[in-house]
Amino acid sequence: MIMPARDGLSGIQRLFNPDEVIVRACLEGILGKVSALFDREGKPVSARTIVGDFCHLAGEANPALLRGLPTATERPNLILIPEGRAWEALIESEFAGRFARFPRYATARDPAAFDRERLAGFVKKLPVFYGIRPIDRALHRAALAQEWSRDLCSNFPSWDAWQAFGAGFVVLKEGEPVCGAASYAASSDAIEIEIDTRADHRRRGLARAAAAKLILACLDRGVYPGWDAANRESLALAEQLGYRPGREYPAYSVSGARIPDGRPKR
Repeated sequence: MIMPARDGLSGIQRLFNPDEVIVRACLEGILGKVSALFDREGKPVSARTIVGDFCHLAGEANPALLRGLPTATERPNLILIPEGRAWEALIESEFAGRFARFPRYATARDPAAFDRERLAGFVKKLPVFYGIRPIDRALHRAALAQEWSRDLCSNFPSWDAWQAFGAGFVVLKEGEPVCGAASYAASSDAIEIEIDTRADHRRRGLARAAAAKLILACLDRGVYPGWDAANRESLALAEQLGYRPGREYPAYSVSGARIPDGRPKR
């Protein structure tokens, strides 16, 4: 049967890639929803997690877990991440004629890969007339109020939840946020980085400076700054910051989600 899963999470966790911060945030009860299918002995055999715009699918491919997904109205940018070819085939069958497949790019988890001096140098290269600040309550509210910056904070249900588990910085010009790097999701020992820049302030090194500042803050706290790239430009930025490429993997849009464009974004 399919049911919300909060018991037996250790068994469910074994179905997923252990390096997926978004999945771990869900299984740790910090963000999102997890559902699972169990066999007659109560052992989890299939599971899905939904956090923000991402639905991860693992274990035995079963169409029951493709039902009851958020609608296009609820989540217009929903993206399915299958663990294995059986899930890929099932998605393409269940959503025949209605899906788009595109690549995403994981990075290798290696805390020792970062050069702190290089990262600090990127922060210092922030163009003149720009400043950078940690996200406080006022900036959290400002980020949620604008479409371009909403994903920096919107997955957390409240300011208190974001303050407890999240982290982030915004770049400001004349006191107005124009770029940000923050936690799209957070687990007990890692975050998943989200970067967004307002359209009229792109290609000025703002995203690189904000990301470098966030990575340094994470390293100081003993938290791993995870980076999963939506496109090759995002992967190139990640490599500048010290990340090593991991694997390319398929993702699916099934509800009209926008396919990632060429700008850096997680």
